[in-house]
Order: sequence, then C-alpha cells, then structure tokens
Amino acid sequence: MSLPEFELPKLETIELEPDGETLRVWLNRPESRNAHNQLMIREVGDLFAALNAQTEYRVVVLAGRGKSFCAGADRKEQPPAPGNDREARYINQLGRRAARAIEDCEAVTIARVHGHAIGGDASARSIQSEDAQARFGTF
Repeated sequence: MSLPEFELPKLETIELEPDGETLRVWLNRPESRNAHNQLMIREVGDLFAALNAQTEYRVVVLAGRGKSFCAGADRKEQPPAPGNDREARYINQLGRRAARAIEDCEAVTIARVHGHAIGGDASARSIQSEDAQARFGTF
C-alpha cells in the first residue's frame, strides 16, 4: 500500500520551503516576533499531523522569520468567546495538540532557534542552540 501524494497546504501564518527531502517550516509573523495566535497553533498542529502521513519529507526544520523563533502567546489576540464547553476545551487544548503532533511526527524535526523561544513547551524537549543570544522560557 502506498500513501497518497502529499500536497503542501496553503497556510496564513506559516511559510513552507521544500528542498528535496527536507521541508523548512517558517513561523511567519515577524511583526509580532512570531508570537503564536490560535490560527498559528492550529496550522502547526494540522501541518505536522499531515507530515506524519507522508513519506516525501524525511527532515523538517522548524524556524522563525525575523528577530525571534517565537515570543510566546500573542497577548493582543482577543479570540471570540467559545460557544459551548466542547469548543472551549478544543481551544484550550490547541497548544497541547500541536506539540503532540510535532512529537509524533515520524520525520526528523529540528528546531532552528534564535532570539526568543517562549512558551509552555519551550523547555520540555531536548534543545540545543548555536545562538548564544537565544533566550528560552516557559510559564
């Protein structure tokens, strides 16, 4: 059984750069130091879940455009109130699902960290950085 041909999705907050068997995934909100909003978290989770169901890309490099890898949650975003309890749980677990999708991805995934790397999962993985100015943090 072969897997169907993989098509790169169209994303709003993420830029994709295929290079042979490597896929560069760029967090692309440099104006906010790549602070993640709900859309970015959803796109990261959906992308890595899709990458796990393909065999074309063996290596994924996750990086951020601009001055920071990711400055944490976008505090300027005011998402609409959830319509019910199930929607509230879904929204509250977006980050967990995205982190799980990255962790479960069969492709070797490398985080190319520079500047800030802030978030609930920032130090939960084995991370190395060549950037002496990189700053990691969790909350």
